[in-house]
Amino acid sequence: MRRAYLILGPESSGTRMATQMLLAAGCIGDGEHEQRWDDTWPDGETPIVWRRSIPHGGEWPPLDLMIFRLSERGYKVYALVMSRDWTAMARSQVEHWDHSFDTALNNLRTAYPYIMSALLKFQTPYVMVSYESVTRYGPNVLKPLLEEIGLTVPDFEVRDANKKRLEVPE
Repeated sequence: MRRAYLILGPESSGTRMATQMLLAAGCIGDGEHEQRWDDTWPDGETPIVWRRSIPHGGEWPPLDLMIFRLSERGYKVYALVMSRDWTAMARSQVEHWDHSFDTALNNLRTAYPYIMSALLKFQTPYVMVSYESVTRYGPNVLKPLLEEIGLTVPDFEVRDANKKRLEVPE
């Protein structure tokens, strides 16, 4: 069976890190912001990984359409939903996307229900992945979660970007 792994989360939640881990585990896809599946639907490649931050490029991507079309093409769809400290995510969004802190918090409050409603609509199996757990304990913390969705833990180095986001200015 074809497998498709959607990496979902608010902007700055660690979706890129998780995608790069799945690429290291043997998935086909892209580890940066541009995603090949945004322009064309996969055509038999397996397993694939498709990263989507919410919002993405100022747009709210049609997650339910993504899940539907992948299923229609014979893919069993799984999702990894990233979580991260909200202060770190909001500050990162302010720095990288010129959001105000209030806009960043509003996006966070909106992103998770948006993601979960699409997953619920299609009964898509998912696991929650904590950025802090992965950066503190390494990819092995994901072993039982990844095994649950048919992947093995890759050898992958992670870096913790929270320290610079959570330090209190003097």
